[in-house]
Amino acid sequence: MAVYWDKFILFGDSITQHSFDQIRGFGLGAGLQSLYVRKLDVINRGFSGYNSEEARLMLPHILEAEMSGKSQVKLMTIFFGTNDGLNTFQGVPLGRYIENTKYMVEFAREKGVENVIIIGPALHDTPTFLNQNKDQGVGPVTSNSIYRKTNDHLTKLCKDLNVPFIDTWKVFQAASGYTELELLDEQYPNLLEFLFDGIHFSPSGYQLLFDEVCRVIDKWYPDFAADKLEMKFPNFTDVDMENLSESLFANVRLQ
Repeated sequence: MAVYWDKFILFGDSITQHSFDQIRGFGLGAGLQSLYVRKLDVINRGFSGYNSEEARLMLPHILEAEMSGKSQVKLMTIFFGTNDGLNTFQGVPLGRYIENTKYMVEFAREKGVENVIIIGPALHDTPTFLNQNKDQGVGPVTSNSIYRKTNDHLTKLCKDLNVPFIDTWKVFQAASGYTELELLDEQYPNLLEFLFDGIHFSPSGYQLLFDEVCRVIDKWYPDFAADKLEMKFPNFTDVDMENLSESLFANVRLQ
């Protein structure tokens, strides 16, 4: 007999991959792992540099592996779009990106993963990106207007699919204090508080996203909010040392 933990999968690009990294401070993945400790296993399936075209091919294999045992995937975030919006080889046309996102939501649901959250790309800090890459002679790779358009299309898609959507662009914009017009016109000094290199999240950026993920779960999937889930195995003070086996496994599903 074995004890199985159900899962919370974080599927995305480098912003997801790095979300357990503690070098700079708070990270989304680490925060969720701490929140759900002994309740759900938070699985990092982030792939630096990847876009939605690659993601749609990978998702079936990822879910097959994670659902091949007796545990279930109770929650999943899908967070692509940052690389899709680049003007480099990583870029994907907006229509195709939306098509890929729709496919991933529908595929996950078909496989029994009902509680999906879509996360849109955040702001892009052009001044910081150009300053940090000036020695390489790199020009602008994307813009806030591109990501705003992406999020607008995602808003409609997620409404059509009846799936929760986190408009990270608007979340960061509200926290930054800049108007939408200032950000669209690239009229701001920098966004270093939220993006340490112009693209990737600082601890403050991850904190904003963490708060939004928790808010969405509370609203859309309240049965899987961390405070509603029972912790696996009792608190050590509740263990009956005279009846160890029965007290340890009283609230644990053995399969």
